[in-house]
Amino acid sequence: KQNQPEVFVLVPQIDPVHYVRVIAGGAKFRIYKFTKTHFVKNNYHTDGIATTGNNYDEYVDDVTYYVLNVPNNQLKELSLKKKAIKAVFGNGTDTYLSSNPGTIDDEYLKNLGDYMNQ
Repeated sequence: KQNQPEVFVLVPQIDPVHYVRVIAGGAKFRIYKFTKTHFVKNNYHTDGIATTGNNYDEYVDDVTYYVLNVPNNQLKELSLKKKAIKAVFGNGTDTYLSSNPGTIDDEYLKNLGDYMNQ
């Protein structure tokens, strides 16, 4: 259930061919989510005593978040940890992070981006 559309843009600094999802946009900061999907072939193995792996093929998503500092035009990779968020955004996030506990996910990053762009 989404009450707003997902926006995808081409950011050549991240990947010159693939589109990335815009989590938050603004005049100061933009947060992007880059999802790369790769195929994992079944890797089931048994030696009679122990079994390892999966007996099915699957697609696995690798997700990377990026923050673009618009005035400086600097792109930084973002990890979903509070310490990494403070390192990327600077000291302006202390009040937001302390007043908004919870799991850091797409919605949290969207609200953080809206807060930082005020």
